[in-house]
Amino acid sequence: MKKIKRIVILCLTTVLFIPFNIKGQTTDCSSNYEKALLLYNRGMSDSALRILQPCLENKRNLNNLSDRTKGRIFRLAALSSIMTDNPVDAEKYVRQMLEYQHNYKNSINEGDLMEFRLMLDRVTAIPSLKVCFTGGIQIPFSNITKQYSNYQALAESSELNSGIGYLFGISIETMVAKRLSIEIGAETGSNNFQYLIKNAYGGQFTYHQSIKSIEIPLIGRYYLTCNRFRPYLAGGIDGRFFINSSDKSSTYGKYWLSNDSGGDKILTTFISDFEYLKIVAGAGAIYDLKKYSFRLDVKYNQSLNNKSMISRFDNIGGYSDISPTEKFYYTDNINLISYRNLSISFGLIYNLRYKVF
Repeated sequence: MKKIKRIVILCLTTVLFIPFNIKGQTTDCSSNYEKALLLYNRGMSDSALRILQPCLENKRNLNNLSDRTKGRIFRLAALSSIMTDNPVDAEKYVRQMLEYQHNYKNSINEGDLMEFRLMLDRVTAIPSLKVCFTGGIQIPFSNITKQYSNYQALAESSELNSGIGYLFGISIETMVAKRLSIEIGAETGSNNFQYLIKNAYGGQFTYHQSIKSIEIPLIGRYYLTCNRFRPYLAGGIDGRFFINSSDKSSTYGKYWLSNDSGGDKILTTFISDFEYLKIVAGAGAIYDLKKYSFRLDVKYNQSLNNKSMISRFDNIGGYSDISPTEKFYYTDNINLISYRNLSISFGLIYNLRYKVF
């Protein structure tokens, strides 16, 4: 019986002290770095590497250290590897150093060896995952596809003028190669127009219109350089949903209504483009700081004509050809507009992760 009690006590003691033993075996990489640095400065590079080895092989030992200290550890390991004639490991440590000190190239240490600097020249640390907040303007380029007036004899001409709208958005961009990235986001924007109807007596009716939308762009970017200042070319597609308060005709499709500036005339507007898709092409540039970047982006957005929708008006010569049962029959003017736009935006980017290429 006494023997069994001793065994139980021994097992409990072992279990209780295991966590403390494990904790006691954790490597203090900050202290190891200071020891290794002294050895390196004395010309004992192989001894410095042995001291650093637990930190290089097990990154969990680095968890409580700052990125600056982590970078210093891998820098010292790279320099020691060069001194012990091991360039393969040296280049590996240079890459790992840049993961933590991605701007090191801008503040090279005077004690860096020439071989170390050459290795730095061959690799680049680039933000690989980032979130961007954008704001800017949209300049629409609009066309009248078709137009009708219930006072056709008095309506002499019509024109559609464009105004500047707004754009706000958020997006996530990830690098898929050294110079190639993919971005997906969500934006809300407004495109403003002014529709004028001039009559034979020199007067005119003015309608102020605004097309509001929520858009989901999927953009690919090709960066022309890998420097801190990085111009790029961009292209992709844009999913789009109009959010104007609208009605829908079973024959002619979706439309919305606008009052003229005098308040006594009403305009029915149809968009003769596909609502849900457009093509995007553009260019811009990014300037990287330590954790943040700034971006200037210019995009041309091309909408595609919805020929099926436009063809529904082929047999409509005027208001008399529209059925009185249509809800918009009572309005004074009808237009079909097609538009594309140019967007110019500024972005603030937060860099979440870096990758060395």
